Amino acid sequence: MKRPTNILIPIFFLLTLIGCVEADPLRPDGPVLEVDTTDLVFNALFKFQSETKEIAIENTGDADLIINEIVINDNVSGVFTTSKVDNLILVPGARDTILVNFQPKDFIRYDTDLFIKSNFKNDKFVNLEGAGIPKKTLQKDWEFRSQSEIDLFAAEFYDEVPDEVDDILISSVINAGNDPILNLSALSIFKKVKRLEVTNNRELEDLKGLENINVTNRLTVASNEKIESLNQLTGLVSSKFNIELANNTNLQSLDFLRPLNLIGDLKVTNNRLIRNFLGAENIRTIDGDLVIQDNRFLTSLNGLEGVNLSIAKETANGNMVNRIIDDISIRNNGQLVDLCGISGIINNPDSDSAYGTIVIAGNASNDITVESIKMGSCK
Repeated sequence: MKRPTNILIPIFFLLTLIGCVEADPLRPDGPVLEVDTTDLVFNALFKFQSETKEIAIENTGDADLIINEIVINDNVSGVFTTSKVDNLILVPGARDTILVNFQPKDFIRYDTDLFIKSNFKNDKFVNLEGAGIPKKTLQKDWEFRSQSEIDLFAAEFYDEVPDEVDDILISSVINAGNDPILNLSALSIFKKVKRLEVTNNRELEDLKGLENINVTNRLTVASNEKIESLNQLTGLVSSKFNIELANNTNLQSLDFLRPLNLIGDLKVTNNRLIRNFLGAENIRTIDGDLVIQDNRFLTSLNGLEGVNLSIAKETANGNMVNRIIDDISIRNNGQLVDLCGISGIINNPDSDSAYGTIVIAGNASNDITVESIKMGSCK
């Protein structure tokens, strides 16, 4: 009888071959921590601004990688901070990110190291660099010709604001290189200004952002097509500053005058939707000229009745007089039929010195004159 072939030999040979197969050279033994950078450089920032960058980490080994701790060497009061990744476990081939935030707290250069401690045999480190730079000091004169200029101003992050700036001009220049001014909110940093001009802004709908501004010399709002109200100007206080409102197509209200009892010139010209002077009831003295002309739908001067308080003033020839107002010009208001609002000025007991020259002409009723108002006929 023929003996069976011994099958143990090929099996032994096969096992020997298997034992000789090498491990995958692309997957090292144990956990291995790899990072995508050794240097993290942040932009220079103003104090208390911040920026965040990422460090990508990966386990290229064949065992679980455990991130035990992240340590920032000689960190200064939390200038650099990281996302919480303590005891993070990365299986072989897994990736994750560490977020590093930089927020300078002084005007210096920062240079330190971030250490990633894990169960890998070597700690990994990443150098961190950044710098704090001084904020700019607000200059005395400002012109904003486009929304881009206002947005750039907001990005500059100003630190020192003068007690008072001289001029702020907000006027859209529409051409191929400029975008119209739409939003003034970035200008809330301003507190006091001598001269504020808001002119030629076709798309600007309100003055939000100017709430904090106190004008001390002249306020001009002119040729703004969509502004209906100036009520955002809540920072105005009574003083001898001049007010000029001209050619504002949709301006309908003078309520912004309500907190004021003393102003300088008041000039209201060619604001077609102004119908009266309600809002000006608290004004007692206009230490300058009153000009009301070419307001298409103005029907009444109601609101000016309170202008009757005289102040001592020196005239051009050096004489001292008690004066409520200087010159008055009320002309070419096509629907104006009620001038009773200025009766208190014209019929003031000090009428000889309470006002300068008065011109009333070209309004809806030519019968209303200074003499008729003195006689009690003002409409």
